[in-house]
Amino acid sequence: MDAINDLKKEHEGIRLMLQVLQAVSRKLGRGERINAQHLGGIMEFLSIFVDKCHHGKEEEFLFPALEASGIPREGGPIGAMLAEHDQGRRIVSELRDAVKSYNSGDKSAADSIKEPYRRLCRTADTTYRKGKHRPFCNGGREIGYSQRQ
Repeated sequence: MDAINDLKKEHEGIRLMLQVLQAVSRKLGRGERINAQHLGGIMEFLSIFVDKCHHGKEEEFLFPALEASGIPREGGPIGAMLAEHDQGRRIVSELRDAVKSYNSGDKSAADSIKEPYRRLCRTADTTYRKGKHRPFCNGGREIGYSQRQ
């Protein structure tokens, strides 16, 4: 099994969830009520799959392998991706509080959900568009095949 390709496939799943976030944000903007279980599922996906599983693999395995191959952490793409992971964690923490308020009946919390969803989508979209994942996409060449397994 090729770990690099697995991470790339996970990116596609994350991008799909970002489309869900955009749809939820639009519904909230129109004043529509969102099912509490759906919001909980989104939060679970962001916290468990994206942060713990996906980012965990990148931070524990991929980034050190890229560094070992000569790609710099500080001032380079790895440092930029780590900063984006941290930014995402801060936004998810903010969302967790907003979703809790919204689910407890605070209708004004809808705005507190919409804006962080939008920021999270913008951050991820910018990451993909600017090609900050170039070492990730080229990772098979930067790190040897044996390291990709």
